[in-house]
Amino acid sequence: MEFFPLFLAAGAILGLIMVYRRAPRETFDRWLWMVMLVLALSLAGSRAGFVLTHAFAYASRPLEVFMPWLGGLSWVGAVAGGMLGIGLAALILKMPLAAAADLLIWLLPPLAVLIWLGCWVSGCAYGIALPDGASAWWGINTLDETGGILLRIPLQPAASLILLAFFFCMELVNPTTLPPCCMTAIILSGFALIQFVASLVRADPVKVIHGLRMDAWASLILLGFGFILLVWSCVSVRKPA
Repeated sequence: MEFFPLFLAAGAILGLIMVYRRAPRETFDRWLWMVMLVLALSLAGSRAGFVLTHAFAYASRPLEVFMPWLGGLSWVGAVAGGMLGIGLAALILKMPLAAAADLLIWLLPPLAVLIWLGCWVSGCAYGIALPDGASAWWGINTLDETGGILLRIPLQPAASLILLAFFFCMELVNPTTLPPCCMTAIILSGFALIQFVASLVRADPVKVIHGLRMDAWASLILLGFGFILLVWSCVSVRKPA
């Protein structure tokens, strides 16, 4: 985990830059505080999500709940905390939620890409191990949480590249051609779909419910939410009289 915070910090800085590029210059100082709010709630939610899903392990070590540098973050909790932060930002700035979401959602792309890369160098969220003696050219020797290295499906770098390609395509879209909140819905849906596919080949230990990992179920819920948001965004557009 010693390198993971560096990737997390880099993602936050790049996210801030992406928001800066889109925020009104005359009010950016206010948006800067909102970015800090969203990032803080995302980190808190990420830690809370991990602790809740590993509550039994922390029962005998309650003080470690407040030590995230020891490891233990959840992307599901981070997304939930970030969405709460966006809602609070819209409330504080007294602006439509859709407008705040379409701007602050751009914190997600660099964080998502760099967190997968951080997992790669830190030995978390790794892919399924390939059979002994496998000659697959695409396999990569990958670190796990025990410090062991095995030839595995290159999940972390592949997920990073796929997310990067998806977000780059979204970057090319002119936001003025989309209804309010449509950009947010598409980014959330695409992110959720990629996370779901990635969960199918993850090998790091996590609770399984009805044959699917908990993060897979969370991805499906987020995908459903994104789809509902997309439909709402499209049907809420009023045609001119």
